[in-house]
Amino acid sequence: MEIREFKAYKRKVTRKNKNRRLREQKMAPGVLYGKDKDPVKVKFDPKELVKSLDPKRKRNTFFKLTVEDVESHTVIIKDVQFDDLSGDIIHIDFLRVNAEDKINVKIPIYSEGKSIGENMGGRLRTILKRIPIISKVSSIPVSITYDVSELEIGDIVRVEDMDLGEEVEFNINTRQAVFIVDVPKEEVEEETEEEELLLEGEEGEAAEGEEGEAAESEPAEK
Repeated sequence: MEIREFKAYKRKVTRKNKNRRLREQKMAPGVLYGKDKDPVKVKFDPKELVKSLDPKRKRNTFFKLTVEDVESHTVIIKDVQFDDLSGDIIHIDFLRVNAEDKINVKIPIYSEGKSIGENMGGRLRTILKRIPIISKVSSIPVSITYDVSELEIGDIVRVEDMDLGEEVEFNINTRQAVFIVDVPKEEVEEETEEEELLLEGEEGEAAEGEEGEAAESEPAEK
């Protein structure tokens, strides 16, 4: 497993006006913590960070963070804050981890193929765009893809229908719907009770998930 490297610098001040000045200098504030060690306030170049990340894994990249050319830590991004208007990174939490640590992250879900139901005039709806999993840092999948070509109108794909292998487990109710093939909206007179239950929480997932492809990462409970 290739370990990418990135450099950050110690940050001595935390007042908002100082952080704003950092951003004017094309730098962003952050904090490094974990492994029962003291947190370290850092500053870094957001553009250089993005270049350092695996283009497929993005924020799930496991990499080496070097502070002041002295301290080196293997880390993963725990949390990212973005500016609502510009979309720029304004703060990052870096979590110290080892390759064999198990952590909670989210990975994207994609459909593959065109379903039978779509060819018959139906539509494929994606209920979950990202799915929470528990995985070793060294084994985090890039994504999960499901072949929907055999689905007919009325078919539902749930989390339990997917397979990530033995080393990765889902951190979500396995009855959660992921894909649904239904008829176009104008032909639906009323939703069934089951569909209402299936779609419960859909808006919350969308609101939580659209944060710049940034899956939350945190140590799994032992």
